[in-house]
Amino acid sequence: MTPDIGQGGCSALEDAIVIARSLGEALLAGKRCKTEEEEYGIIEKSLGKYARMRRWRSFDLIATAFLVGFIQQNEGA
Repeated sequence: MTPDIGQGGCSALEDAIVIARSLGEALLAGKRCKTEEEEYGIIEKSLGKYARMRRWRSFDLIATAFLVGFIQQNEGA
């Protein structure tokens, strides 16, 4: 993450909110589980949901950082 786009800390806060929401839903659903395997399965699904939700936002930040770096690198040419 380049510091120029100022999204490092913001992205971390967004990640924290999304993962807390996903795990919170898993823990509420886990109260109905009868075995640890079921509970682990629900947690695993919630982490997968987190990854799917954050994938495109992360891609956007990476692409923007690449573009900004490319532009800054070529300004001196």
